[in-house]
Amino acid sequence: QVLVEGGATVACQLLADDLVDRVVCYLAPAVFGGDDSLGMFHGPGAPTIGALRRGRFVDVHRLDDDLCVVVDLRPNPHKETP
Repeated sequence: QVLVEGGATVACQLLADDLVDRVVCYLAPAVFGGDDSLGMFHGPGAPTIGALRRGRFVDVHRLDDDLCVVVDLRPNPHKETP
């Protein structure tokens, strides 16, 4: 296992290289940024809805006033494919 606490560009590149199994996101009830701020992932996004990498919420819990959201991005072996 490897924990990466990189910025938006590193996160985007790791996703593009299919090296991410899980995303842990901490959300605070605070407004930060504007037109000059980066999002969670900075770089090319999915070109189509069909190209999205879908995940599953595996945990959501409160930490004082914040939320911790955990998303599993591994392929679901139980999901039926058309």
